[in-house]
Amino acid sequence: MLTVNDLSKSFGNYTVFSGLDFQCVPGTVTTLTGSSGSGKSTLLNCLGGLIQPSAGSITVAGKEITQLGSRGLLKFRRNTVGYLFQDYALVPDKTVYNNVALAMGWFRPRKNLIDEALNTVGLSRYGNRPVFELSGGEQQRVALTRLLLKRPPLILADEPTGALDEANSIVVLNHLKQMTIDGATVIVATHDPLVMSYADQNIALTHT
Repeated sequence: MLTVNDLSKSFGNYTVFSGLDFQCVPGTVTTLTGSSGSGKSTLLNCLGGLIQPSAGSITVAGKEITQLGSRGLLKFRRNTVGYLFQDYALVPDKTVYNNVALAMGWFRPRKNLIDEALNTVGLSRYGNRPVFELSGGEQQRVALTRLLLKRPPLILADEPTGALDEANSIVVLNHLKQMTIDGATVIVATHDPLVMSYADQNIALTHT
């Protein structure tokens, strides 16, 4: 369970959002929607422990992450959170194997495990290919492979379909939905109606 209570975030005199209250239960997809500048990405960063809110609390699985120090936040991000970004967050000149190994903190690629996950997302025999040779949809599926291997209980996705065509978007969304069936909590910042059709609840952000 993720619980947000009276959450606010400001930068100087500019208030991005204030007074947010909501819950996300395991096994569900929650979308964050709103116009550009409404705070979707900022809220995701707060939920992932990347930035501190200005006020309020975030509790994940009974632990109030807004009270954690830097070491506790590092452990939280490593053990609990998985990320999926619009720009894929891959190293272009590294192979698929090396990108996945790097994200997993492995000294060298565990090729059998990676191959199994790549096959799940339709990228069998892609392990030795450098990322720069892949299409946007293929790169996002490499990013999905990292989540399949990590199996984090909390997945935060920032416009994951923003650079994809509909076919690749559906592949990504079906895998995210499957992760909720396996018990994950998925939170997606989006403006894409297709993504919203997969949501169990929506949090609409507005300028304050």
